[in-house]
Amino acid sequence: MSIGTPATRSVETLTSDAAQRLVAAAVTRAAQSGKRMVISVCDAGGHLLAYRRMDGAPLQAIAISQDKAYTAAGFGLPTDQWHDVLKEEPPLALGAGASHGSSPSAVVTRSGSARVSSAASA
Repeated sequence: MSIGTPATRSVETLTSDAAQRLVAAAVTRAAQSGKRMVISVCDAGGHLLAYRRMDGAPLQAIAISQDKAYTAAGFGLPTDQWHDVLKEEPPLALGAGASHGSSPSAVVTRSGSARVSSAASA
């Protein structure tokens, strides 16, 4: 570390209230599309902030949804965009987990904004 180089940095992250609003928006979107989903929202560090399993959503979707949210937070890339990344980098596909499909849970924040990007559904 050179003189004058900061030893720490600040990272913007979602509040609990914002995470709950995102879950509510995702539930509304899922209901409008007739899907039963599990919605997970992580903070910038990949820690679960909010979660909801809609009635009738499969139990397996719990882990899938949380994994997708963690992955989106960690890489700063919505999980529905990974298919394009893996097409261009076949060696990366060897380390990727099985695809569980892409439907509207993971949340990506950029510059203080957040959006619903993708979720695990029935």
